Amino acid sequence: MTKQPDVTIMTLEDVYALSQDQGIARAAKLLKLPPKVLMAYRKEYLSGGKPSDTTLTSLEGERASGSVAILKGDCAVARFTETNTIKSAAEHFGITQRAVRSMRKKSHIRVDWTAEFAKIREKVDKSARQWDTHPCLTGDWGILADAHLPFIHWPTFIRALTTFEYLGIRNIVLPGDWFDFEDISKFDFGGEQFDIAAELDIGRDVLFKLAERFDRVVFFRGNHEERLFKFLKRIARLYEKHPDLMRFQAIVGRGETETVWQQYKSFMETDGVEISNDSLAFINDDIMVCHASSTTRIPPNSEQVLGEKYRRHVIGCHMHNYGQRVGLDGKTLATRIGTVCDPDKIFYKTKRTTTHYEWVKGFAWVKDGKIGTWIDCPAWYDAMGLEIPGEE
Repeated sequence: MTKQPDVTIMTLEDVYALSQDQGIARAAKLLKLPPKVLMAYRKEYLSGGKPSDTTLTSLEGERASGSVAILKGDCAVARFTETNTIKSAAEHFGITQRAVRSMRKKSHIRVDWTAEFAKIREKVDKSARQWDTHPCLTGDWGILADAHLPFIHWPTFIRALTTFEYLGIRNIVLPGDWFDFEDISKFDFGGEQFDIAAELDIGRDVLFKLAERFDRVVFFRGNHEERLFKFLKRIARLYEKHPDLMRFQAIVGRGETETVWQQYKSFMETDGVEISNDSLAFINDDIMVCHASSTTRIPPNSEQVLGEKYRRHVIGCHMHNYGQRVGLDGKTLATRIGTVCDPDKIFYKTKRTTTHYEWVKGFAWVKDGKIGTWIDCPAWYDAMGLEIPGEE
């Protein structure tokens, strides 16, 4: 027969501790004692009663001893497990581990939840990161979004660089989809024009050229860059099993201990080029540039919502169209800036029957804290009575 723990006595110290944990009224109810009697026990304990010698039986007789017998056992077992394992408690009291867990639940002892999860939290905190690493930029910046290299629209790209040079802007931010990576799209569109290595080489060459002429080029990820990360993660698991896949190491110079992101970053960075694993950046703190994950086709609905959420002006991209509006708060400006890619070179845009709207080529800049934009839409400039920037 399984040995049961001694549960016939509850000391004044136990009574006092329970009343401190649960309060006088609840403790009295749990002990099935009148509150006045419980107060008498507390008073005796506080006046110097010896908890090891003085017991409930000395004050309340058989009624008290019997009424607290089960509670005493639960409390004793539960308190023992605060500093010992379930297994140790089971061996100490001569009961099963299942019984220990059951008695802990019935003990009514307040749990120190911080201590309860301390070891588990230590494992999490050792590996989990605080994702607050987005770039915080200051000064004037040119903004080029959705180039989808190698399918860039060169006239728009050159116009943007000329505009930045004219405005005296020395920094460029590239908010995602710098690459297209058509070859590894989850959609089999059938373009088959460039493989991964060719796209990476072309995109990196353009980045390095920009770094030669501008002070800083900050580049962060979009959904098309994520195509590459997902692909590389998959083939990384196959390196050891399939030696022929080792040729992919040449893409990013894979190291033994490097993550896919570290491989990509080391391949793309050079002096003046900064690669960020974020999808947003702040400019002068009050402007957010982002490649939004959640977005709508109607511009700039998503940017307006983000502006009200982050309490900043928002410059967004991803959907390749243009729009600008003041938020409902009357304080934030929402802008979607178009694309610098060439829609005519995008296979799924031109060779498939879709409900895609017409993409708008454009770019933006922040100069002296003010937002400026250019779009390839002469009709808009005519309607507004404006001159097209850069036109003689």
